[in-house]
Amino acid sequence: MEPQSNQQSVGTHKGVFVLAVIVLAFLVFGAAWLLGSKNVAPVILEKNISHTAVEWKQPKDFKILPSHISNIDYSRPNATLVTFVVGSITKGRFEGNSIAITTTKYGYNSLYNNERVHDYYYSVVDAQGKLVAWDKNFYHISGLYFDEESPFHISKTGLIDSLEQSLADLLPIEASIKKDFEFRDKGKFIPSISLSFESSESLTDVKVGVTDSGFDVIKGAPTQYQDTSTPFPVSSYRVRLPFGVLYYFSPEPNFIDPNDVPQLTWTLGTTTVASYRYGQYAYGWQDCYETLPKNLFEASLIPTGITATKDTVYEVDAARYPKVYACLHEKTKRYVYNPETETGEYKETITYAEFITTHPMFFWKHQIGEWIAFVRSDVVPAAEKAKPVIYLYPTKSEKVNVKVAPIGGFTVTDPEYGNGWLVQAEPNGVLTNIADGKQYPYLFWEGGEEGIVATPKEGFVVKKEDVEGTLNEKLALFGLNDQERADFLEFWVPRLSRTPYYFITFISESEIDRTAPMSVSPAPDSVIRILMDYKPLEKAITVTPLSITPKERKGFTVVEWGGIIRD
Repeated sequence: MEPQSNQQSVGTHKGVFVLAVIVLAFLVFGAAWLLGSKNVAPVILEKNISHTAVEWKQPKDFKILPSHISNIDYSRPNATLVTFVVGSITKGRFEGNSIAITTTKYGYNSLYNNERVHDYYYSVVDAQGKLVAWDKNFYHISGLYFDEESPFHISKTGLIDSLEQSLADLLPIEASIKKDFEFRDKGKFIPSISLSFESSESLTDVKVGVTDSGFDVIKGAPTQYQDTSTPFPVSSYRVRLPFGVLYYFSPEPNFIDPNDVPQLTWTLGTTTVASYRYGQYAYGWQDCYETLPKNLFEASLIPTGITATKDTVYEVDAARYPKVYACLHEKTKRYVYNPETETGEYKETITYAEFITTHPMFFWKHQIGEWIAFVRSDVVPAAEKAKPVIYLYPTKSEKVNVKVAPIGGFTVTDPEYGNGWLVQAEPNGVLTNIADGKQYPYLFWEGGEEGIVATPKEGFVVKKEDVEGTLNEKLALFGLNDQERADFLEFWVPRLSRTPYYFITFISESEIDRTAPMSVSPAPDSVIRILMDYKPLEKAITVTPLSITPKERKGFTVVEWGGIIRD
């Protein structure tokens, strides 16, 4: 009888166990269902699980080492290199060494001023700061990576090929120069090439996501540099890396091709899809929304299209808010200059009735909840001019006064502009600045960010390896001499070497005169002003060639060249 009792007991226990499993399963699945129904965020994985070989430090604990680079000829003041140790390697192939960031001295000062650092690289160094290894994928230079004249160029920093190897197992992927990142269930982001050594977070900061490496994505209030007058000011997004450094990001659409053409289908208006500027690169439209209260922005929208990723895009209802479109339409007018009468006027390029059907501006909501504005490139074109330089060739040695008034003002001039440049100009082009007695080969300025120019649709599509030859040929047609062409190519060719193809064109002189009028006294006999615009392309496209009329140089000649900043 006892064995039978034991069997019954075992059976009873089995039944209880099975019932418990069923109840537990019910509770688990029920809880999961309830959580899911309330859109509770998924559990975040343990942070930094792939970089356990490094003991990271915080900014206050950074050890500052003398740089392993010395005696570099820098073109900018106080641009010496300094190295911060941000982590100690505790195991693996580099055990006993350190992870470091090397940057220029202004980056060193940024540690205390909470400014962003744009030129820097990560490396492995020993206790004395000697370079052990580096990785080209963690080498950042803002806009200067391919410029061999940059004092921070890879060939001038001692980063020799024999020490170049992957550090991906030590450094977070978020610190690399990878083009963009996918945050878990939060869509696409693109990083800016800068770091900030800020050590504290604002009370307005909110955690909105997590990166693939497990680092928090932080959303903060708009920065001091961003326009808060728009219906939806752009927020500041950043990731705090394990060594306390903030890395900045911006939301990126997931339906844009390499030529900035959105992949979507319009459900209202015309079916043509053009190139658009978007997000932080969409500018010049904000004033058109001054009549639209921020609290009415979303209520003003109507759906007008579906993206390739099945999201809806919206536009402000033109019937209810015509002032918005009247303002945008005004921006499509182009200034036509008559050199004979030295007068000009704005002329309409498209009727208002047609304009409002062409989707001049639309909006899309990023997965993270941020509204992103898209503006057609032909509505609000590019503006900021890079390195316009002015050459003077009088027929005799004489004092020359030069004034330039770019819309939006200057960001840099050399020599100092003051109320205009006053120089002693020689027929060979040598200029002596009256204010300080120094000699210059040309006058230099940058700026004009608010001077929106009309970019021609005509131009030239060029393989990156043919850029130098093509530019040299076109510049000769414009009348530039050997030295002027060499100066132009030295500055621009490295910047047009990053994608397989480029669309290259030149802004009309009437547009240059409108957005950056120049006066020279005594009056020159001939003036040549060149402003290049370009667009990086992944694939070749077909365009109508731009017609260039050869320029003649005669008498007192003034030559100016520059280009639109695209990166």
